[in-house]
Amino acid sequence: ECEPLLYKDNTLMQRHTAELMAGIKLIQQLLSPERTVIGIKSKNSRSIEQVRRFAPETDLEIHLLEDYYPSGDEVNLLFEITGKTIPPAGIPLAINIVVLNVETVINIQRASRDQPVTHTMITVNGAVRQPVTSWFPIGISFAEAIAFAGGSNLRDYVAIDGGPMMGRIVEDMDTPVVKASSGILVIPRDHGYARLMTSSPESRTRIGRSACDQCNMCTQMCPRYLLGYPVEPHRVMRHQQTITTPPVSRWGELCCECGICTLVSCPENLDPRLACQLSKQSLRQIGEKYNGPKIAVPHPLGDYRKLASKQVIRRLGLSAYQTETPFREFEAFSGNLRLKLSQHAGTAATPVVKAGDRIKTDQLLAEVQPDQPGVGVHSPINGTVIGVNEEEIVIQ
Repeated sequence: ECEPLLYKDNTLMQRHTAELMAGIKLIQQLLSPERTVIGIKSKNSRSIEQVRRFAPETDLEIHLLEDYYPSGDEVNLLFEITGKTIPPAGIPLAINIVVLNVETVINIQRASRDQPVTHTMITVNGAVRQPVTSWFPIGISFAEAIAFAGGSNLRDYVAIDGGPMMGRIVEDMDTPVVKASSGILVIPRDHGYARLMTSSPESRTRIGRSACDQCNMCTQMCPRYLLGYPVEPHRVMRHQQTITTPPVSRWGELCCECGICTLVSCPENLDPRLACQLSKQSLRQIGEKYNGPKIAVPHPLGDYRKLASKQVIRRLGLSAYQTETPFREFEAFSGNLRLKLSQHAGTAATPVVKAGDRIKTDQLLAEVQPDQPGVGVHSPINGTVIGVNEEEIVIQ
């Protein structure tokens, strides 16, 4: 579990261990790996105990991790387990390693039984009356998921889609859940985090240009920099001081957008992450590809600059929401589901149904051609298609 305040992966390891192990065995048959390792934070004793019960069936090694952020990031996880670093701008496969998260492994196992992804495990936490983790149907609205968690005791609130470090602020509670959804965190609209994340990029860039004093704390605490990658957010901020257009700075090219620079390390509450994001966009626009160092040599002080998850939560001002989110079966749903044709990255799916069609659970509603990156969309319920447009399919 990488993001603070989310517990969906722990819930999956504890409640779907058999499916997880079946998925691991299937992947082992496909890849014939030398080692199979699962990283679990040592504090998650119930997950460790449950996985250990099944581990002998798969020759699975359990690697206990410290409780720091971002230990679940694939680059950090790989380094913690193997002591190796991925070549800059590369992927784990470049050094013959495959990294998967828990829910993906379970979905691979289900796909082998022709069971499509129609639900996703989500933690609903924050300022809600009954924090909960559950399987939610894709297409349900944030408002309905929050209502299932007892609703909020706040009059005016926003939600974080995902975890507090890498998630995005959602102000429209009619926003639908997608396959990639993992968390819904309700916080007051006037919370400092919400004020920063809802301010305009132009405003954050203007303030950063005038206020950054180049202390370089953002760089000194950057997980990628500490692993030896050429990521130095303070240099990207320096570009903002001299260039009026979005900066083209290679020092942000390999930023993983973990949020530590913006949300934890900057003493001025500036937004180095946004500067890195704009820089990456600029590089893509001009078609520039990475041409920097090919080897990453970890910083000797990396182990001493790890950020404890509790420290991160405290810095964000979210300690009040560090609570249990017990699993509860989602109740029968009778409303509308808005199924986005683009569920994550890749090509948007093309509808194969029309308004008025009667549909069944697991039925294909929109498809992606085999030669295109992307995923199809399947129905979570028996129902009727009541609308189809270029962005979504609405079913009831």
